[in-house]
Order: sequence, then C-alpha cells, then structure tokens
Amino acid sequence: WGELFLIASSSNQLKILEAWHNHVEDKYDFYDNNAALEVKCTTQGNRKHNFRHHQLSSKLKDHYVASILTKPDHSKGLSIND
Repeated sequence: WGELFLIASSSNQLKILEAWHNHVEDKYDFYDNNAALEVKCTTQGNRKHNFRHHQLSSKLKDHYVASILTKPDHSKGLSIND
C-alpha cells in the first residue's frame, strides 16, 4: 500500500513508476541509477518497521527509507483485500 501511495503522491509519477522494482524479491522498492528507496507503511504511531538484514547494508551510493504513517480505517466498507 505504501508504494502505491508514494506513486500516487509523486510530482513525477512516470519517473517513480520507472524506478519501481520489477520483482517482489528485490532488495528495495525503488531503484534509480545508484540510489534506492525502501517504503514502509504502518498505522501504528510508533513507526516500528521490519527490515531484512541485507536491506540495512548496501554498496549503493544512496539508499533511503520512507516511513508512511496512515490513519487506521475503522469503516465498514471494502478493504484492499476484498
């Protein structure tokens, strides 16, 4: 969900779509030249996230984490899983 939110919110959607990873097994969510971005999303105010060990070390010049805090949805409507 966080990746889609970032894409939808981007001022340059074409560029971010081109940088979006091709495989679910990729180390990071977005790649652009020698930079990478991992997106984490939570509804918890403490913003605790889980990472794979190899995501925390990289030979890339720049790698970043975007932490997206969302409001819990308490509605009775359909969810993304529906």
